[in-house]
Amino acid sequence: MAHAQTQYNSASVVEKGLSLGSVLAIVTSWSRNKSIGWAILHALLSWLYVFHFVITRAMYGE
Repeated sequence: MAHAQTQYNSASVVEKGLSLGSVLAIVTSWSRNKSIGWAILHALLSWLYVFHFVITRAMYGE
């Protein structure tokens, strides 16, 4: 019983983390590009784009 609950909680955390990354990617992509196409692509890349955005924002002082 405890193992099943732990496994469920782990899956729930991963699922929410992926959706949060997608939302962050969409918002940051839209703020920079104002393009639905780029926002969809960046949502698919999720956390990779979020990290890229943070790094390039720090480099260019935005």
